[in-house]
Amino acid sequence: MDHGKKQAVTLTGVPETLLWNLYHRAFAARQPAPVLQDPKAVELVGTVGYPFAETFGPASPFLAQGQALRVRTFDSVVRDFLAEHPAGTVVALGEGLRPSSGAWTTAG
Repeated sequence: MDHGKKQAVTLTGVPETLLWNLYHRAFAARQPAPVLQDPKAVELVGTVGYPFAETFGPASPFLAQGQALRVRTFDSVVRDFLAEHPAGTVVALGEGLRPSSGAWTTAG
């Protein structure tokens, strides 16, 4: 991929709302002391050709931190569940709460 050229994205409706999550996750991750390390969100916002600020307005520090805390909390609950139920299954249906690594794993 040519990192000098942005990849155009055209979404509408419900799928477009996931870009709001991405935008705020990246904003939160770029803060001096982020509650969620999310280099993938930062990378994607930098390489996706989407008018984030024009569509969603300026990123809100309050909403961005709230989104990051929500993701971190969800991730913690899923990890605890998988630690207690190593054969358990977690289904994530595009809610924008997946960890920045993209996957949950068990220690075994």
